[in-house]
Amino acid sequence: MSPKLFDHRFGRPTWARLVACCALSCTTWAAVGCGRTVSKDDQGVAGSGPLDPIPPDNFEDCPVPNLGPTPLRRLSHFELNHSLQDLFAGVPAMSELPQLPQGPYYDDPLQEITSATTEHHHALAHEIALKVSQDAASLQALTGCDPATAGEMACLSQFLGDFLPRAYRRPVNSEELAAVTEVFGDGVRVGGDHASGVRAVLEVVLQSPDFLYLVEEGEQVRGTPSGLVALKSRETASRLSYFLAGSAPDAELMQAADQDTLREVSQIEAHARRLLAAPRAREVVRHFYTRLLKLDHVTLSVVPDQPTFTEEVAQLTLQETHHFIDDVTFDGAGSFRALLTEPSTWVNGPLASFYGLPGVTGQAFQKVGLEPSRRAGLLTQASFLRVTSPGRDTRPVLRGHAVLKNLLCVDLPLPPPDVVVLPPADSASPNATTRQRLEAVTSSAACADCHRDLDPVGFAFEHYDSMGLWRDTENDSPIDSSGELLKTDARGKFDSAIDLIERMAGSEDAQSCYIRHWMKFAYGRDEAPEDACTRSALQAAFRASDGNVLELLVAVAKTDHFRYRLESL
Repeated sequence: MSPKLFDHRFGRPTWARLVACCALSCTTWAAVGCGRTVSKDDQGVAGSGPLDPIPPDNFEDCPVPNLGPTPLRRLSHFELNHSLQDLFAGVPAMSELPQLPQGPYYDDPLQEITSATTEHHHALAHEIALKVSQDAASLQALTGCDPATAGEMACLSQFLGDFLPRAYRRPVNSEELAAVTEVFGDGVRVGGDHASGVRAVLEVVLQSPDFLYLVEEGEQVRGTPSGLVALKSRETASRLSYFLAGSAPDAELMQAADQDTLREVSQIEAHARRLLAAPRAREVVRHFYTRLLKLDHVTLSVVPDQPTFTEEVAQLTLQETHHFIDDVTFDGAGSFRALLTEPSTWVNGPLASFYGLPGVTGQAFQKVGLEPSRRAGLLTQASFLRVTSPGRDTRPVLRGHAVLKNLLCVDLPLPPPDVVVLPPADSASPNATTRQRLEAVTSSAACADCHRDLDPVGFAFEHYDSMGLWRDTENDSPIDSSGELLKTDARGKFDSAIDLIERMAGSEDAQSCYIRHWMKFAYGRDEAPEDACTRSALQAAFRASDGNVLELLVAVAKTDHFRYRLESL
């Protein structure tokens, strides 16, 4: 590691970009490190995609343990953010640091990594290294030692002994310590001081595969079924913590791992329940829905010709949804049904004014009841309605697609390359509604096959304009929100969004779809055929708990995924 590879005194090593490239794009290094063969899933390519296998009649007929692929799992943006906050006390908010690429699928660990992402990670590591060591006081707070008093190498040893195991979420060996110590020495030689060496260490560690990925070696222990490898207790701790806390294991979970008391399902369950009772679990559950429904994109939908829907309102609608999720999941009914049908929401004065709700003033959010024939649950909140209609007009196709794909897991084909975009209203039909215009465009045989499923579901939400506000008419014509759902066990006719939502709330297919999304969230991969039995068992547990969401998360944590991985891929 030549000092020539550093480009300035702050210890920003040019070779760190190569480390980042390997960590983010070429997972061969990490795969070799944990004795596994790299698969296409390891390389950021989604697996076989959502499947719909027929579960067995009885769970007892399933092979146990029953595991799908075990891809090398990268930390999402959300997880990376929280990991950094926990790793460095006082790390500034991510908004104050170089931002990682944003996009509708960026925070999905299956998303392919590009060179731009690598550069952003490099810039992020560099900026953090500077901020947490910007002066003598911050450097001493970081390392817990004063090199002028205790000596440079003594301080380094103390810092690395604490920092590396927390960053890598496991013990480090002498070879790793020696390599990082060499990085420190190069930083000191180039930068001329102790701080430069520490910054070099930080940049390299924060771009290491051991930090950015959940690297799992596993181990052979007595009783491990053939073809599987038991996860080490620290690996189980990391899987469990990133699932339910969105970050590295806390001190209590690490202590349990060090004592090797995460082998039994009952031990994992106890920690799962403890983590779900902590504040961070609320952030994780909010993030699950935000990612699933792309709700954070509401802030990207502000347009100049709609002055009512301001940047402030966009942010408030997202806060409304977060308050609602917290209330229903952790403080209220706690059920899947309530998430879809609860006729209440959370608003403050400005948001109440936007919705036209009386009697609410001030900046504090408060719970309010809603007219149940007009609004109920997540899907009638402005955050979802705006994200699925980001322009001036409503977008029934987008709304229908979001509901069918995310709530019912209906397999929808891609649109043809010559798809016709819905034209704006013109003088030839000044009173035409969005529904009438869309039906005219999609009535041809080439369009009918897809739109027969999509459009009616989207039309159910036509009483909500593109900003999510209620309307009875459009262009002086009455709104028609009736339709028919043609697929899944929720199929049938409906008169409104509320009718459609009620159908989905009682649907086994909707619950199965919901479980699939949580499995993907927990496992870091798409569903595989081997997961059919696991999903069947989770459905049975979900049904037995009357659809309680937190009990479902506990059940997911008790699956074999948190104790084993495949011996080879």
